Amino acid sequence: MNTFEKYDSRQPSVPLRSEMYQHEINSTSLLSAVADRPMSLMLTNLKRLLFFFATALVLGAVASFPTVGFSGTVWRESAISEQRLVSLSPAAIDGVAVELQAGPPAVGEVWELPVSIGRMWRTSSLSGSAGGDFLWRGVGVGDAQSQAVVVRKGTALSGFISAGEGVYELIPAADGNYLARLDSSRFPECGGGVDPVMSYPDLEGAPIVEAASGGPVRIDVLIVYTPQARDAAGGVSQIEAVAHAAVEAANLAFDNSESALQFRLVSARLANYNDSGDSANDLAWVANDSEVADWRNQLGADLVALIAEDLGSACGRGYVMRNPGPGFAVNAFQVTARGCAVGNLSYAHEHGHNLGMEHDPANGAASGNASFPYSFGHYVSGSFRTVMSYSSECIGGCTRRPYFSNPNVSFGGSPTGIVNQRDNSRTADNVASIVSAFRAEAPIPIALENTVSVAGSTNSTSTNSDFREYTVTIPAGTANLTIVTTAATGDVDLYVRFDSNPTLNTFDCRSNNGGSADDACSFTNPAAGVWNVRVYGYDTGPVNYRIIAAWAGSTSYALSVAKGGTGTGT
Repeated sequence: MNTFEKYDSRQPSVPLRSEMYQHEINSTSLLSAVADRPMSLMLTNLKRLLFFFATALVLGAVASFPTVGFSGTVWRESAISEQRLVSLSPAAIDGVAVELQAGPPAVGEVWELPVSIGRMWRTSSLSGSAGGDFLWRGVGVGDAQSQAVVVRKGTALSGFISAGEGVYELIPAADGNYLARLDSSRFPECGGGVDPVMSYPDLEGAPIVEAASGGPVRIDVLIVYTPQARDAAGGVSQIEAVAHAAVEAANLAFDNSESALQFRLVSARLANYNDSGDSANDLAWVANDSEVADWRNQLGADLVALIAEDLGSACGRGYVMRNPGPGFAVNAFQVTARGCAVGNLSYAHEHGHNLGMEHDPANGAASGNASFPYSFGHYVSGSFRTVMSYSSECIGGCTRRPYFSNPNVSFGGSPTGIVNQRDNSRTADNVASIVSAFRAEAPIPIALENTVSVAGSTNSTSTNSDFREYTVTIPAGTANLTIVTTAATGDVDLYVRFDSNPTLNTFDCRSNNGGSADDACSFTNPAAGVWNVRVYGYDTGPVNYRIIAAWAGSTSYALSVAKGGTGTGT
């Protein structure tokens, strides 16, 4: 039995009444446990919140969970110790486009986040487009070690918040967005860094990247997710928000640790694969699937991750680069459970293995077998642990914080590493240039201007093996959008998708008329934001073509096409 107290928003310290609820939660999804909780709701007025939060905050009652099933196993207690429902109002969302059209907020502007009453946050960065998605970072006012990362995709919010009193996660779901306070000691641990079966070359004089070399080294990452993870998250927008937030939480840890690298998410895609319930099986699949390999090559992804719903008894598993060198590219894969990816920093943890990082010394490889003698995580009992450390060695608990071990960086008054013993930030810097060269960087998509014809070409070695990418940014109030390929010297196929890259199987429109015929996709009242376009070379060898996009507020431009294409991929 758990007691829930309902509070008057005018007097938040005075309970109006208490009610008792009996819970029997048998779900294998952490989010199901969150969504199924009886909620006592109250409205609280907020200052403008990151443009995209509503002015109403709906608070749920605070209590500990009973035993909750997760990822195929039953924890003794849930990792969520309290949660709140954050409401988004359409008016607040509409206001985002208006404010961004006037210009983004200045760095340093102060906002309020619903993490402990009265906490204020100062914007450190905000990126996004009018009517589109957002990435926001902030630091606590008067407390630079309190940090927040929030991603918005559609109406879905996902984020990681490290505050003085603990760690929180913004969890998107089909019925809203939940703010949960976490107890990181209750999450399952990593399934272990896995030695690749295939051997690979030694590190022989590879360049070492220094933090002061003129900016971070960029490592491109691809995330694929299972249908079970998508459905449990609440849909495509929700799972893609989780994927983006997981990447940005990792980047926060790199920044905090003064590491000279950053991840860039090149795509998040639905995998043609179902959860197996075993992290070892899932890791083997993602590392060997031919479609994932094709996506990786097309997108130039250096690292690849699978997000699944059920990994059995682990939060994740990844191949560990214990012998750094370019040959490890064939093993640069990991799997992470959706419920662990953001708040528990498990996505960052598993890619840490791909970068040559070990757990804390008690749970990692022997020093002589590690990528470097200092490639270990760190912890301070009763205070914190870094991304790669387990909680098992801590006396009095140690919350996982967004830091990779570095003896020159402190948290809470203590160094986050030990000189020449625990310095995963140094490990990351050592291998950054190696990993960033695992795949050549994919070309940047060309932004199409209204009614401007652009020349293009493909050079497929087999059917649809090569493509060119374009983007079309549509303003609010557009009545019609038409995209056409014309004057082709061979057969090309046109694929269009809003807000995400289309693939051969996932698209909002496909036109494949055959031969050198024009292909076209048309949309009435297209959504405001970024439309993504790919032109695939169906014929092998070089094919030249021209592409044009046209849109208007009330009438479409007349474009002569032989035959259009419509439909939704599955």
